[in-house]
Amino acid sequence: MMHERRHGDGAAFNHVRCCKGQKAEDNANVCDQTYSESVNLSPYGIQYWLEKNWISGFINAGVGCMAPTARTDAIQSMRSDANLHVNPANSNFCDNTPSLLTFINNPPGGCTTCAGVDGSSTGEPHITTLDGLYYDFQAAGDFLLTMSGPSFIVQTRQQWTPNTPNVAFNKAVAMRMGKTRVAVFVDPTRLVVDGRQIALADGKALTLPDNVEISRFGKVYTIRHGSAETVSVEAVDGDESITFLGGHFLDVSVSLNYAANGTMRGLLGNGNGDVHDDIATRDGQVLAQPVSFEELYHRFGASMSITPEESLFGEDHQTGPGGVVKNAFEVPNKPFTVKNLALKESRLARAACVRAGVTADPLLDACTLDVAVLRRPQVAKLYTGIAAPAAVMEPGAGIRMMPGAKCETSYTGRSGPYCAGKPVTASRYRQ
Repeated sequence: MMHERRHGDGAAFNHVRCCKGQKAEDNANVCDQTYSESVNLSPYGIQYWLEKNWISGFINAGVGCMAPTARTDAIQSMRSDANLHVNPANSNFCDNTPSLLTFINNPPGGCTTCAGVDGSSTGEPHITTLDGLYYDFQAAGDFLLTMSGPSFIVQTRQQWTPNTPNVAFNKAVAMRMGKTRVAVFVDPTRLVVDGRQIALADGKALTLPDNVEISRFGKVYTIRHGSAETVSVEAVDGDESITFLGGHFLDVSVSLNYAANGTMRGLLGNGNGDVHDDIATRDGQVLAQPVSFEELYHRFGASMSITPEESLFGEDHQTGPGGVVKNAFEVPNKPFTVKNLALKESRLARAACVRAGVTADPLLDACTLDVAVLRRPQVAKLYTGIAAPAAVMEPGAGIRMMPGAKCETSYTGRSGPYCAGKPVTASRYRQ
């Protein structure tokens, strides 16, 4: 309806003929010149923008309060309609086509309450804790991403990139929800449930014991544990021409639909609403800031390393008698940041990110690094629409709150990390 209503605002909003979605035999124009949120949105632009923000909860249409199956159907319907017009192969925009909607750009919030937090591990890997603290963790091995107890554990497998030293990516994620064990791997992308590979078709869902549901939409696997926890795993691969010497990686997001109250452990922090104590060992010892490079990896990282006995990855990576799971914890020799990129390489990568609308610190640096390492400008679109974190931690420099932090609850009503003693939003912090 809003698409057609926009046409009533004058000739400036008429369709043109310049996009890949325009068929030569079609007499009707089906293209919009560009997508830009800084000016008046075009007809397809306002359609995409509304569906994106209904899904995310930025515009609270009650999606987060739906029953799980209804919520999944609603999100898929809106996401499919939006992506129909921005698919690179037949986009309805002549230039600056927005990115395809995925879970990492548009995670659905829970029902409007004062509980619930989100955290993620994306790219190389860039960690955003449940409290909104952003930091890089470029080690190799199997790690505890987060856990609340024996019935909810999430682990990630990080491996070195073959073309850049001291840089890792997520290559697998495994979890326990209740008594059910689920893992997602890449190269090739596959789903394993309780040690058995499962072929889950696109658009289908699988119901398991312990109130666990797995759904798949494209390259995104969403694993829900009732209404309590949700883990979303996206395989980033050839669909966006994002490859590094033939390899692929995973972006992982964890959402809790309850107040963690400091009970969580792992790379995603404790979830108590305070960013300043998120860098803590598994037994709860908070590392004094500023944390050095050596402390981040040899103390904090080592404590998060998964032993073979703890591993949930199971049959995928066995070696030796008895099927012992191989686990090689390795730390980078030194930090690898945008400062380590060649000047020309950095400028080209940063320009691609800026063109994609990525301007907020530290996301611009993260985007620049990912584009440069992966050697694909298309990577920048993965950052479009991602909210800036509440705070940033760099080894040797300590924690700094983002200058634009607003000390208020988020649009979902959730509490978040502390800013001068007051809560700010974690999952949808905005400047």
